[in-house]
Amino acid sequence: MNLKSLRFFLAAGLVAMAGYSWATPSLPLNDVPTWQDISGIQWSTNNGTTWGNSALVVGQSVEFKITMHKNELGKHYADLLKVWVDFSGDQIYQSNEVVLFGANIANASVTPPWGPGNVVVNQSFDFVSGPTTLTNAMIGDHYLLARVTCSDTLLSTTLGSTYSWNQQWSTTLATYNSDFSPIAPYGQIFDGVHHGQGESEQVKLTVNGNKVPEPGTLALFAVAMVGMGWTRKQATRV
Repeated sequence: MNLKSLRFFLAAGLVAMAGYSWATPSLPLNDVPTWQDISGIQWSTNNGTTWGNSALVVGQSVEFKITMHKNELGKHYADLLKVWVDFSGDQIYQSNEVVLFGANIANASVTPPWGPGNVVVNQSFDFVSGPTTLTNAMIGDHYLLARVTCSDTLLSTTLGSTYSWNQQWSTTLATYNSDFSPIAPYGQIFDGVHHGQGESEQVKLTVNGNKVPEPGTLALFAVAMVGMGWTRKQATRV
């Protein structure tokens, strides 16, 4: 194989690597954020002194902060939040990749009054994870998935026809945590269309290190190689 052919195949391979495994995982279905929505996803590498969404570096300890917002109080027991980070890089959120579970108790008692209809409260709640130390095995691009829903929606989806309204107040938060899925389509069917209560949001995390270049760097390197080959070809014609 001559130098020109080698350069072509290497450039093509690098471009392919730049796009490989960095596709965005599909989001679970949620489209009714009236009682819970996500208004912020940030992380900190200095014990919460500052928050942002910068690239991360191996050796850092990172904490995640998710802000849950609710426009209306709702008549359910609790607003629920769960966060996964795909640190394995397989684009599947595993139970061992959970970094945060949180709950806001909306109505501590099953007994009304809760106010007439759904009371507008316009509240926000911050939930902060414990620290995660970034290792060489985490170098590359990963995705964080944050989901919010309510206790009624989660239990009715999990238990189906056996679910009753009062079970929200007798179910422990540990059970809500274990039953909260990254893929379950929480919600109900209205007019033949599934409406998922809550919201799901996904952000990309980039962990930098010395072993794996970022996809953009790989692609730029590939383009530069092709350019060098074209320049050399033009020079030989002069």
